[in-house]
Amino acid sequence: MKSGVTVFGDNVNQRIHSDAQQCLPCDTRAGLRFGWAIIVIAWCSAVGIGMAILYTYEAKPSSYNSYVATWPAQTSLIRDVDKFHIIMFLHPQCPCSRASLAEMERVLARASGRASVDILFVRPTATDESWVRTELWRRAAATPGVRVKTDIQGTEAANFGAIASGHVVMYASDGRLVFSGGITQSRGHEGANDGRSAMISAFSRLHALKTVIEPVLTPTYGCLLRNSRDDDK
Repeated sequence: MKSGVTVFGDNVNQRIHSDAQQCLPCDTRAGLRFGWAIIVIAWCSAVGIGMAILYTYEAKPSSYNSYVATWPAQTSLIRDVDKFHIIMFLHPQCPCSRASLAEMERVLARASGRASVDILFVRPTATDESWVRTELWRRAAATPGVRVKTDIQGTEAANFGAIASGHVVMYASDGRLVFSGGITQSRGHEGANDGRSAMISAFSRLHALKTVIEPVLTPTYGCLLRNSRDDDK
């Protein structure tokens, strides 16, 4: 025997749902709206705080005004006495340094053969050579006119006052410092920056003046060249 109940599908469900909402007390509905508002505000605040932390991290330099005014006597590197000598220090695992290397490529494109260039990758003694042979190393090695070397335990970095990955020093042919610092405007970002401009300007400035004025110093944005985690590997 069939029951006398007729099922109308979704229409019945919608009506029941609507009726249930209408049956809620006003203070309950207001509480639900308030709860959702709190959740939305908290989410927006979390996103805002996260963005602020990221911006602060990207805009905070790792080192500033660390430099050696004349070519250090204790270095094993041989200074070029006929050209500028540029040395870049990199941490092979630093993602920020891809931008620094890209900016170095732009600088060298304007050098017109007037610079001798070494790129040194810091390697802790607890690691082997495979640790340093990263994509960043391969890109540096593919740059025309550049000598890529390993700096065991950051000895040369310390000789030239480099603390963070991406630090560049530029010396005139007489051994006086022309530039020291980073060549990006923030961590991992390519684009116009004071470091790149200073290096490019030096090529023509020193050629015209035949002298060196006060060195240009800029902040360096990058990973520390040496840290305890690397030493423990």
